[in-house]
Amino acid sequence: MRDAEDNRNLTISWRIRFGRFLIRLGSFIRSLAVIAMKPRDLVQFNYLSFSSPGSIEEYSEEQTLDWGLLADEQELFARVPMKQGRIAILGVGGGRMAIPLAKMGHDVTGIDFVPAMVQRALENAEKRGVRIHGVIQDFTALELGTDRFDMIWFPAMLYSYIPTRKWRIEVLSRIWRSLKPGGHVLCRFMYGGPKLIDARKKTVKKIIALLFFGNRGYERGDILWNQSREFLHMFSAENELTSEFREAGFQTVHIAVKHDIRGEAILRKPNDP
Repeated sequence: MRDAEDNRNLTISWRIRFGRFLIRLGSFIRSLAVIAMKPRDLVQFNYLSFSSPGSIEEYSEEQTLDWGLLADEQELFARVPMKQGRIAILGVGGGRMAIPLAKMGHDVTGIDFVPAMVQRALENAEKRGVRIHGVIQDFTALELGTDRFDMIWFPAMLYSYIPTRKWRIEVLSRIWRSLKPGGHVLCRFMYGGPKLIDARKKTVKKIIALLFFGNRGYERGDILWNQSREFLHMFSAENELTSEFREAGFQTVHIAVKHDIRGEAILRKPNDP
């Protein structure tokens, strides 16, 4: 009787191990979607998510707008010594952040790659008694002029939506040109820590990307998020971020990881190039 129980336990243990293997295998296969798409495809992939009617309504709900600047956003903004100025918000959504900043007296420009989001933000601002500017642009190919803004803000986790290190540096370089000397960038990002992914899996994915002409810029930390509806990059170390900021010409004034997976940074364009 005892031997039968032991054999049954052995069988159950084997099945559990096999089940866990299948779960891991399924997760790995799903993760290959990130490398099957080229960087431009990943941006379009995110556009399809944010341009859906459900997303547009979600970002424009009265309850969402009533939140205004969240507590951690207020704390981050308070770190910058600026009384009034020109602010550009990348990914303006329905105007949740733009509206309170405009009420403070700032000249606010909301930028989004979804035309309906920009239109909603303008309408919502007017309803709440303020005026903001709206620009429809892909934030990965910004053309905002030279020395125009005192501050440019990557809200939520927008910086992590940009695929590949090379492309993020290019975006930062465009922002650098649009900032006035001494201007600041407020940057929010997603953080996964140093043990983000097994190095062997990274090697396998890089090989697959090369063989199938996919995302050859694949990085450790590239994942699908929000029930696999959005692409984002989770950073694994602070120096991964600061090296990008430095290469684009910025000084890192502040950087911190908050709430385990979310981080923030303040960058400054030097007064003298």
